[in-house]
Amino acid sequence: MNVSRADPARAAGLRRGRFEIGRAAFRGLSVLAAVVVMTATAAWAQTTVIQSDGSTLQTIEGASEQGTPPTGAVNAPISLAPVKAPQPLANENAAPPSGTILPLLQRPPDGQSGGQAGTQPSAVATPQPAKGIEVDTLADIELDSLGVLDSGDGGLGLETWNGSDRSVIERLLSRMPGKVSSPALRDLAVRLLLSSATAPIRLTLAAQAGQGGEVGGNSLLRHRLDRLAALGETAGLNTLLRAIPLRFDDEAVARLRVNGALLEGDLETACRLVQNGISLYHQSVYWAKALVFCQLANDQADQAMLGLDILRETESSDDPTLAALMAHVTGTQMPDLAGSAVTALDFAILRHFALPLPTDLARVADLGLAVALAQMESAPLEQRVMAAERAAAAGAADAALLGRVYDSFSFSPDELNSAISAAAERDGATGRALLYQSARQQPIAVARAEILRVMLAAAMAEGSYPALLPLLMPILAEVPAMPELDWFAETAARALYVGGRHELAAAWAGIARQAEVNAGEPGGMTIGIWPFERLAKATPQTAISDLASWRRGREDSGGGSAAAQQALLLLAFRALGESDSLSWAQVMLGQESVADASVAAAPLDSDALYALIDAGAAGRLGETVLLSVILLGENGPTASNRVALGAVLTMLAQVGLDREARALAMEAAVGSGI
Repeated sequence: MNVSRADPARAAGLRRGRFEIGRAAFRGLSVLAAVVVMTATAAWAQTTVIQSDGSTLQTIEGASEQGTPPTGAVNAPISLAPVKAPQPLANENAAPPSGTILPLLQRPPDGQSGGQAGTQPSAVATPQPAKGIEVDTLADIELDSLGVLDSGDGGLGLETWNGSDRSVIERLLSRMPGKVSSPALRDLAVRLLLSSATAPIRLTLAAQAGQGGEVGGNSLLRHRLDRLAALGETAGLNTLLRAIPLRFDDEAVARLRVNGALLEGDLETACRLVQNGISLYHQSVYWAKALVFCQLANDQADQAMLGLDILRETESSDDPTLAALMAHVTGTQMPDLAGSAVTALDFAILRHFALPLPTDLARVADLGLAVALAQMESAPLEQRVMAAERAAAAGAADAALLGRVYDSFSFSPDELNSAISAAAERDGATGRALLYQSARQQPIAVARAEILRVMLAAAMAEGSYPALLPLLMPILAEVPAMPELDWFAETAARALYVGGRHELAAAWAGIARQAEVNAGEPGGMTIGIWPFERLAKATPQTAISDLASWRRGREDSGGGSAAAQQALLLLAFRALGESDSLSWAQVMLGQESVADASVAAAPLDSDALYALIDAGAAGRLGETVLLSVILLGENGPTASNRVALGAVLTMLAQVGLDREARALAMEAAVGSGI
């Protein structure tokens, strides 16, 4: 039976009449318990068992003497009946299932910059339990060691946590920021959290006594799951959750499963998981609300209206999403919703029933929601593009998603043919979408190069370079490096070095050098290329010999704050083992003012800094990565304290993550305007 906007009187009658008996019968009882026991039946015809990813494993025919309700596909009836014991998990002794991880999370092939946002691997990895971890029986699994990336597909290796104290790692994970401004650093953080790695042991008696972190359970894995969710890494989180048997869940992990399925738009799996969860956690408003949603989504209006009516009388009575859902069902006035209060479950409700989205949702939503919003084709385009650009800038969305959103804009042939001038008259994302579509469709290399130069220059000025570069990389790679395009050489070489396409970048650098020789002006265009050649471990063939000569050329060309940029490059060179004759005393004496000497000096967490130095010097890989994210994550490499940046680059290189450190240094260079 459907109750819709078109029949509000009937809906009101149902609530006043049909459910009045139920409300009276359960007055004085626990409201949420009533939600579970309201429609109990004596027997069931069948019971369906599900596995950790929510899919059906087997169906047991016959009546249940215990009155255990069935769980099944989304189209099966969803009941509020009680369950006397948790639903059994079939095949508990099987190895954890493996899933497919996003290409973005793989380590790039040799010659490309590790950890670089937008680097596309050659193949999609299929994660398996790492070699060396016992998986013969689930009883023997060390869940804290479980992961979905091994060292061959982007994982950091089984020895990631060697030498670290488990209690220290658990507490550091709780301090990992959910907002990481650097795509390169976020990629490294996600790889750490998804890696198959032998769990560290607790090294201190205080820890064993419970004074240095949680004891028992699987707190290391739990922290990893929480951080993946906070980072908006829905695909990776869901892949890892599928490797964990359901019987090890607590309520928080069970919620992560449901939320992950909802964000990916998998309502069938989510509702199967809700059926299991409501039997175990029926005192929670979350599960009651999720159950009502699943019932309404499956045209079970009788049961849903009962649950919704009861929920309105609990502490959730002021829940704006429930109010919106009731308004939708009864055809009454919709309440205003605040984007900051929207959860994954709320978003799924709004999306499924096509309810109005909060106008500020794209601006304030966490990254997981932002990705889901960008994928929602029915959402307002201005919200989708804002969400896609936010997620892409943080490395939470791949370039393909941003490209699909840009392709959703409609432009006339005249606008596409004169994209540069037409885009100048458009605001923000609309202009970027116009330029992107034109560049992708433009068959003439010269015209394509001109559009790309305009887009990349604007991205540098606006700070959106990390978001747009992965999107533009395939288009840029198709532009041939030829002398006729020497005016484009500096822009192309810089972008290709930052994007990890070093061979193509070197070809453009050669075009720039030859153009300078022909013009008799050595060091002109290569001023902007030389730092990236050095950071990419290339050997520049140019008149620029060191940072002192680079700064002179930069100042002659009007290149902005050359003193601050020189200091940043010296810091990066020293951290990465690149030699240069310039000394720090010369840098200090060459500063034009005290302000130059303390460019954007962010606060420094000295304790975290010394902890990082200790971890890197001892070769504790995972701990070094974790402390690097804590030190730089929220501000990114450009806005963070320079001392912290130098330590992070040094210690990442120290533990064997040289490519990742160089990618981070390139982000810092681009962010400083080099």
